[in-house]
Amino acid sequence: MADRPMPTLEANYSDREFLADIIWFIKGRMSACQDRNATCELDHAHIEALRRFRLSYDTMNEIRERAVAAEGREKLASHFASLPKAKKGTK
Repeated sequence: MADRPMPTLEANYSDREFLADIIWFIKGRMSACQDRNATCELDHAHIEALRRFRLSYDTMNEIRERAVAAEGREKLASHFASLPKAKKGTK
């Protein structure tokens, strides 16, 4: 796992707003289907999943940054562990 790069999240604030537009569109489709007494392929679980994703944008960035930092610490620890140990009394 240490050799695999961390996935990056390239979404930005505009993407977050576009996701809000998608949520609005899906809610409109669900409402139109309900008005026609038709079954909609989407339901409130889809809306809630998108809403949670939109609201967790900042949290996801923080998790990614922490994971990258942890990976960096693991690489440093591995590097220093592979160095030859100094003998006692020598510098």
